[in-house]
Amino acid sequence: MKKTIYLVFIATLFITVISSCSKTPNPNAQFLGTYYGSGNVTTTAGLTPYNDTFTISASPSSSSGILISGSPASNPYYLSATVSGNVYTLTPNQAYGSTSGITLTSGSGTLSGNIISYTYNGIASGSSFTLGATVIKQ
Repeated sequence: MKKTIYLVFIATLFITVISSCSKTPNPNAQFLGTYYGSGNVTTTAGLTPYNDTFTISASPSSSSGILISGSPASNPYYLSATVSGNVYTLTPNQAYGSTSGITLTSGSGTLSGNIISYTYNGIASGSSFTLGATVIKQ
């Protein structure tokens, strides 16, 4: 009888230890990586095409957060966003790049397979603009 109780105890302990070691998958893993593509900036002055390369990494401070960093035309930017499913939403009113006077007021991106389509809205020198692109994970 003691042997049966001992074996049940050991089996229960083993199952508890194994199940507590299972790792919770990163909900942002599908977004992480480097992306490249081209897009357009729409302003009151018209349409300007551009190329964009950026990297998405996991936020160290939030399980639902990501960090987006890139450097178009030697103007590095670092943006934060939150993820829900296959959509990320920018943290509102972030400075875009080291160039003063550019603020992204809102924006989001949608991941489909290895492609992100995004649209950001912003203000530069008092004029509003929309930045949109489709980028492919490299």
